[in-house]
Amino acid sequence: MPSKSNNIFTRIKENVMGTKEENAQAEKEMAKYKAAKEKEKMDAEAKKTKMAKGGAVKKKATASKKKVPVTVVIAVGKPKMKCGGMPTKKK
Repeated sequence: MPSKSNNIFTRIKENVMGTKEENAQAEKEMAKYKAAKEKEKMDAEAKKTKMAKGGAVKKKATASKKKVPVTVVIAVGKPKMKCGGMPTKKK
């Protein structure tokens, strides 16, 4: 938001650095963000220690294992060619 000051130097400073009200609001928002990040970090640490103690982290039970079909491929040789042309059928 542009500054509404009459002094040119104050106007330039407020446009670059922000007004007192804007800075106070930004400070509050940064404090909330830092607190939320700290809480997330504490939760992650608690989860790690719980897992290290053989904790209660439950995994979803997997569905019954499906059998994968096995395919057998039989290789057939290429027909021989006469004089480098098209292959001919054997009789």
